[in-house]
Amino acid sequence: VTFPAHAAPFGGGETLVPGVYSIGSAGSLTGGLTLDGGGDPNAVFVIKMNGAFTVAAGATVSLTNGAKSSNVFWLISGAISVAADAEVKGTLFSKAGAVGLGARVILEGRMLSMAGAITMGINSSATPPPLPSTIPIFCESVCAPTAAVDILGVLSNFTLFSKSGN
Repeated sequence: VTFPAHAAPFGGGETLVPGVYSIGSAGSLTGGLTLDGGGDPNAVFVIKMNGAFTVAAGATVSLTNGAKSSNVFWLISGAISVAADAEVKGTLFSKAGAVGLGARVILEGRMLSMAGAITMGINSSATPPPLPSTIPIFCESVCAPTAAVDILGVLSNFTLFSKSGN
């Protein structure tokens, strides 16, 4: 399946079907964005941006027709900033920047950063997705964890994670 190029802004009442949406610059989310699973409980949404990602105050991400937050991934090469009173679904990955939630933000997902701080504003919440991800993982060898090195358990036990920084 191929998807047309997407403009840097997302939202404004837009509806997306499952797939990979990639833009070569910074991006934003304003207003409402609906992710429509099309009746597929394994529908996956990947939004990739080669720059920072800004979510406007009051913006919302809604899930319909089988879409679930555990299969929504925001892969951002820069910082992620979510303004006050927004509601976001999915895992926020920042490769080279901080991940920050403003006041009263509701995130159903996780925040991960390889190189920056993770912050939450007053009265914000980040809860793990209620269901496991259905993305298949291919292993060239054994994928089972080794007890000697698996001291932290699985990622689903964590809401927030940072490789370095606060």
